[in-house]
Amino acid sequence: MTETSTTAIVGVGNIGSAVARHLSRGGESIVLAANDRARVDALAKELGPLARGASVEEAGRRSASLTLNRTSISNESCLVSGQTMVK
Repeated sequence: MTETSTTAIVGVGNIGSAVARHLSRGGESIVLAANDRARVDALAKELGPLARGASVEEAGRRSASLTLNRTSISNESCLVSGQTMVK
């Protein structure tokens, strides 16, 4: 059996959306999360069946690996491999 992983991208601004587009073109399953859920859902729809929107909390719990992206969610913290790291 082949193990699959999902990458969560927290923040879907310029950097987060560019990373999401790149990963989805490469066939990576991704979870998108941000304060602006409408923007998350629009990007997930654009990217197709390998992408889905989630809350920030759900993205951290359900993903095997996380992509770092500084967001307006918190300027002092970011998610790394499922753990919250504070600067």
